[in-house]
Amino acid sequence: RSGFVADWPAEKSLALLEQKGGAGLELLFTPATTTPADDGPVLRLQGKSGSEYLGLYQKGKDMLLQIGHPGSSPARIEVSGVLQQHRPVHIFVNLQGKQVRVYVNGRFRKEMVLTDTPLAFWKALRLLFGRPERTGQGLNGTLSHVALYAGPGCDQEIARTAQLVTGALEARQEVP
Repeated sequence: RSGFVADWPAEKSLALLEQKGGAGLELLFTPATTTPADDGPVLRLQGKSGSEYLGLYQKGKDMLLQIGHPGSSPARIEVSGVLQQHRPVHIFVNLQGKQVRVYVNGRFRKEMVLTDTPLAFWKALRLLFGRPERTGQGLNGTLSHVALYAGPGCDQEIARTAQLVTGALEARQEVP
């Protein structure tokens, strides 16, 4: 288990996302275990005060996405049964205005409409992987192919990207 804080140009990146009116967040997560006790963060966007603006969490075999801003309860999307031990899963979160869509392995799974546009509140956020703030806890597995896109993605692009990522995994040799 491990976790870390990414070094990224937050202010410039977040301003560009707001200017484009949307964002795409992509990642490949391979959980080490998927028991009910495996409950924790995979990726988070967090303010300096510790407030979370976006969080992607493992809950056993389920993925939970939370999006919020100060002064409100986070909106939640739970995608059930998508995680399997040692099996990579491609996740894509598409934000456009107030609409949030979640894709798993290139296929649309769930959506919700938020009360506010989240990008308007995203200023100088830290990008965290796992739980680096707690010793001995962190990401339950491996994370790769993390990307943040300016502007929302379309269904065809998301499916093509998922196919490229997962196809490349099947072709590579396992390290002894």
